Formats: sequence, structure tokens, C-alpha cells
Amino acid sequence: MWLLLGMFSGTRPLFEREPDPAAFPERGAAQLNRTIAALLSKETLPAYYHASARETQRQHGGKWMTYDYAAQIGDPAALSPLLLKLSETIENSGGEIFQTYSQPEERRTTLVIGIGTLITHTIVISWPEIAPVAQEPQPFRAAIIIDDLGTSLPMVERLLALNQQFTFSILPHQKASADIAELLHARQQQVLLHLPMEPQDYPSISPGKGAILSRMSADQIQRQIQEDLATVPYASGVNNHMGSRLTTQAGMMQAVLKELQQRQLFFVDSRTTDATIAFQLAQQIGVKSGERKIFLDANPGKEFAKEQMRKLAELAEQGGPAIAIGHPKEATLTALEETLPEFQRRNIKIVSVSELLQ
Repeated sequence: MWLLLGMFSGTRPLFEREPDPAAFPERGAAQLNRTIAALLSKETLPAYYHASARETQRQHGGKWMTYDYAAQIGDPAALSPLLLKLSETIENSGGEIFQTYSQPEERRTTLVIGIGTLITHTIVISWPEIAPVAQEPQPFRAAIIIDDLGTSLPMVERLLALNQQFTFSILPHQKASADIAELLHARQQQVLLHLPMEPQDYPSISPGKGAILSRMSADQIQRQIQEDLATVPYASGVNNHMGSRLTTQAGMMQAVLKELQQRQLFFVDSRTTDATIAFQLAQQIGVKSGERKIFLDANPGKEFAKEQMRKLAELAEQGGPAIAIGHPKEATLTALEETLPEFQRRNIKIVSVSELLQ
């Protein structure tokens, strides 16, 4: 009852009561002060650590020393562990944390500490404003497919020596098709089947062994793709070799794309004709797909290929699906060697073509 009356009659908190001057525990306060000082000097930044003592006088002539500390930590994440250590240290020394004032907007926390009902210490712990970590800008992305592989391992080795994430498209049924695919897989490079398709001038122009022809039935297309894939292990997708006629024929391309969908393979339209409908059809069917935007070496010579690489860089910086196709030619290889450092300076990353598909 007396306690309740005291609480509701305006009595100040215990640590603000006027104590008996003779009752101040000088020895206990001094011991508590030593343990607090030792902990703060160890756990906070030396350059920002400050301690002071002041004489406190209350009514009836009582006087004693109270201690003020200002300390700084380098990281706000260190505050909770420090408060835990302070709490344990103070309690073990016979003291008590009366109150904790948290002021995160001012980047500081204040502790009021005492023994019994008497305030003996105040500690202000602060921390500096943490500047936000600068985020590395995300690189622009471009994909380069190297077509028509299957006969020359040395050229593949030279391309690999450029240490780029090219995409390698291998013709089926060539003397080195499987060996190249095995090598690329071992080097963690993306492999495509470079699927031959009927061109406009067929049979005057032959797309090569393993081609999809417009006279084929859906079953024949299925078997041909199966045979072609057997010679190019680890293929994760397909792009067309030639195909200026076949890629304009909706029925034929639908049969091809349905088979790729069944096998969970993606498709890149090489766009060997402006009349192609292959990419649009793939999107309608739901096959993950993309289309070539730049031919690196449609014309011979290193300078043309270098200019095309610059166009690819501009396309990547515009945020579009920057997909280029090149071939294992000496001029193309030299152009890559000379322009890829510029890509790095412009923060353009060469990625596997599958990263740019929809």
C-alpha cells in the first residue's frame, strides 16, 4: 500500500531521490568505475574515448563524485555486443543500469548507471555516420556466337585463349564435332547445335549433312534432329545454319520448334533472311529464344569485323539483346583480340547467349 501511494504521489524515480550523504558507497563506486573504464578503453575507439569526474552536491551538504564517459564505436553493429558486456560487467561489480536512452537518429545511446539508489556514472556511446557502400555498376551484356565449328580444334583453342564466355555453335556430323563439344564442355563453355536448314537456292547450295529440308515430315524432322544432336553432345540450344527458305515456312519451323521444346532446348534465329518468322514463332509457341542482331563478318576483312563489334557494344549499352554471330576466320579472331579490351573499358561483359533470351 505504501509503495502504491508513493508511486502515485509524484515521487521521483528511485535514482533521483535525495540520499543520506553518509550512505554513498565510495569504495563500491570506485571499483565500479575501474571496471567500466577498463572495458570502455578496450572496446571503443581510443581517439574518441573520454572520461571525466565531477563533484555532485545534494541537499544536507552531501557530496560525492560521479563519472561521465564519452566513447565511440566504429560500427553501429558493435553496439549490442558492447551493451551486453557493459551490463554483465556492471552487474558483477554491484552496479545497475538504471536507464538506457537510445537516440539512433543522433547516432548515440546514453546509459545511466548507479549503485543502490544513487547515480554514479553516465556513459554516452556514439558512432559515426556510415556512408553507403558504393555499388559497382552492373555491366552491360553482349553475346557472341561462333558458328560453323566442327572441323578445326586449333581455332577453337585460340578462341578459348581469349578467356571470354563465347557461345560455340557446332555443325553436326563433322570430323571434330564431338571432340570440340567435349572440349568446350570441359572448359565450361556453352555449346549449340548449328542445325543445317534448307536455303533458298537449294539444291544448288547445300546446307550440309544433317539438314532439315522442306520436304520432310514431322517424324523425319524429329529423327534428323535426334541424329544431329547425337554428334554434338552437351548442346543446350540450337541456331540455324543457312535456312533462308525453311525459316520462312511456318509449318516446317513449327515442327522444328516443337521438337526443341520437347527436348528443353532454346533457339536462336540466325536471321539468314529478313523474311524469317522463326523467332516470332518460337515466342508464340513458348520456346526460350532470341535472334541475331549483328553479323560480325558478313564482309571479309578485319576492319569490317571491328566496326561490327563497335555496333555490338553500342547495342549492349542501349540495353537491348545484343547478340552477334561470327565465324572461325582469321580476320574475325584478330578483330576480337583488338576490340575486346574496349568492351572491358566500357563495362560490357561477354555472356552466354542463353542469358539474353526471352
